[in-house]
Amino acid sequence: MSIAARNPAPPRPRTPFKCPICRSQVYLHIGDSRDQRPIFECAGCSVMFRDPERFTRFEPYTSGISAPDFSTNWKSSTSRDEK
Repeated sequence: MSIAARNPAPPRPRTPFKCPICRSQVYLHIGDSRDQRPIFECAGCSVMFRDPERFTRFEPYTSGISAPDFSTNWKSSTSRDEK
């Protein structure tokens, strides 16, 4: 049995995939959960999700979720143990 027969290509979403976190356009089908639902992984940042189309529509920056700014110094000047 070939690898392609065991791991069929992921279903093509109606909306082209684009990771809302890293903007990658590639995702992989990594397996199925115990309840037989597919699990996918972004090829860019390794985040896992179940529905590529629904995950593509999620926009953390426009939905009001605050994201850390890694372009500046993200290390705290005080240790959490000092607090």
